[in-house]
Amino acid sequence: MARNLEKEASWAKGKYKRFNFAIDIILGDKFIKYLNDNGINQTDWFRTQIEKTLEEPDPVLTQTQVVLSQAMDILTLAQNITPVSQILTQDITQVTESPQAAPDKKADKPTKGQRSAPLLNPFAIFKEHGLEGLRESLSPLTSSQLYDIISGHEFNRHHSKDTTTRAGNPKRYNVFDIKSTSSLIQYILDVVPVAALEEKYQKWL
Repeated sequence: MARNLEKEASWAKGKYKRFNFAIDIILGDKFIKYLNDNGINQTDWFRTQIEKTLEEPDPVLTQTQVVLSQAMDILTLAQNITPVSQILTQDITQVTESPQAAPDKKADKPTKGQRSAPLLNPFAIFKEHGLEGLRESLSPLTSSQLYDIISGHEFNRHHSKDTTTRAGNPKRYNVFDIKSTSSLIQYILDVVPVAALEEKYQKWL
């Protein structure tokens, strides 16, 4: 029975992908010699390399995905951090214009020179568990204990700022003017990631 070459060619075209490419003659001769010396068929070698390539992840694509993931984490962190200046302005307004506004917890009035040692190291917790872990550790503390952390880690020395009241009067801001525990916690959460990058705070890391 005569072979139907046209039908065979059509079948092969639908089943196989042919590759036609040119390569430097010296490299080509070395490659053919390598295959012949090792008894490897050219088609088998190419098939094996293609299968191996498709099974392994693309290192460039993988690295790109890692970079994008890290960038998204940084953006999420930045979006969740309230600027320190906003916290300071809110609390100054409460002190100067709304003296009878009730805070969510009664604040203990700190006395200079009588602060206790901090109950925890916010830098170590932030390094190990991130902002959410630090928030959870700070939440049960009283305002006095939060003042101890702020004073014990010298936040009040290095991160107090000049600000103004709503009426525009200049005022040197003191962190101990903050009256609510939630604002004290937010102040610490805002300061720690920034302070952790400063050399003078490395002793607590």
